[in-house]
Amino acid sequence: GLIDRADVVVENFAPGVIDRLGFGHDAVRARRPGIVYASISGFGQDGPSRNRTAYDLILQGIGGTMGITGQADGPPTKHGLPIADMAAGMFTAFAVASALVRRERTGEGSYIDASLLAGQVSLLTYQLGIFLATTQIPARMGNAHPSIAPYDTFATADGYINLAVGNDAIWQRFCAALRRGDLATDLRFTTNALRVGALGPLYGEIVPELRQRTTADLIALFDAAAVPSGPILGMDEVCHEPQVAQQALLRDLAHPTVGPIRLAGFPYRLDGKPLPIRRTPPTLGEHTDEVLAELGLAP
Repeated sequence: GLIDRADVVVENFAPGVIDRLGFGHDAVRARRPGIVYASISGFGQDGPSRNRTAYDLILQGIGGTMGITGQADGPPTKHGLPIADMAAGMFTAFAVASALVRRERTGEGSYIDASLLAGQVSLLTYQLGIFLATTQIPARMGNAHPSIAPYDTFATADGYINLAVGNDAIWQRFCAALRRGDLATDLRFTTNALRVGALGPLYGEIVPELRQRTTADLIALFDAAAVPSGPILGMDEVCHEPQVAQQALLRDLAHPTVGPIRLAGFPYRLDGKPLPIRRTPPTLGEHTDEVLAELGLAP
């Protein structure tokens, strides 16, 4: 059967369901001791919330993401993508890869318990660190950073620009690019810590400056000065971004029934080359005969 030749089993039923179906970890391991077995659930395989129904939105709220996302005077806001679903899958992939290396070295299989909740808590990074170190609850700050300034989205003459003035040397270059040498020597803003503590006055100085120029002009200005900046692109603009094309992040394929399609490519290269996409998205039941043939069964 499939289990007898499998390296990895991944399941994402509610806790307990796969055991009732006869394919839980203990049953599979008894048949294939070296198996790497991964269970992905909303809250984990044990604990008081293990049986709660989980969706991405629910876990973004419970896992803390929404509590720190959104404008300060607005409601809690979910991430624009299903980050709880995606993170759980990616962390599971990391764990599976680690378990396969361990098996290669020791011959032992592994049981992996991954969850949407665990992924969200792990992504809280410095925001969680702030709370654990100070007991201060991080607040929603829009696109600003709690410990770097200016690091935010700003209005321009024709749209918006992201700015990341990540240290004092960049601040000096930022001021020079805007021809505001007075800000570079202003004692309210000479260090990052001072700027973070004086956001009101700081924004009062730089917001009018940025509103006078177009986004493209500002990016050209800041690129020349080595000040990190960038536009906010719509989906159509992302698809026409030259760097996206250079990195082969979008791929054109011929689908056997739909015809030409465009898909997202791999987000990494191996040995400097884009990885080939060997299969197109399957039609309903497309691989049934292939799987049955592997098992020696008739279609």
